[in-house]
Amino acid sequence: MFFEPQWSAGGLSQRWVEDFLAEMSEPLKRMQIEYLTNSSTKCYTEAVAGLSTYERVLICKEIERLRVFGRLDRLWAQHRDSGRHKLQDCLLSACSNTESSLLCFQEYVRSVEKDKESMRLHFKKEYARFL
Repeated sequence: MFFEPQWSAGGLSQRWVEDFLAEMSEPLKRMQIEYLTNSSTKCYTEAVAGLSTYERVLICKEIERLRVFGRLDRLWAQHRDSGRHKLQDCLLSACSNTESSLLCFQEYVRSVEKDKESMRLHFKKEYARFL
């Protein structure tokens, strides 16, 4: 087969996400356990005036989710795949020049590796208690 999807720009990004989630699966499970435990103990208490039980539970659960996963959400946003946008811009600039296009892909692979390592370091720093 001439084209392997895992070597496309999207395939590299997907593999990066899968590698990160596989490596951090145990800490992520511990985070989920803390979120569920906190939600079950804090969110199912007596009613608050003006809110239905359903609304109160939804709001409380979201607050607990943000308390546990909020920094991870910010990390994902900071490490979004901006490299793909740079790749597209680089390829447009390269036009039909094969050598320039190859350099664009090489730079993209380097940026994916850099983002992957940076995300791991930030996660380990922010969520050390779950490791």
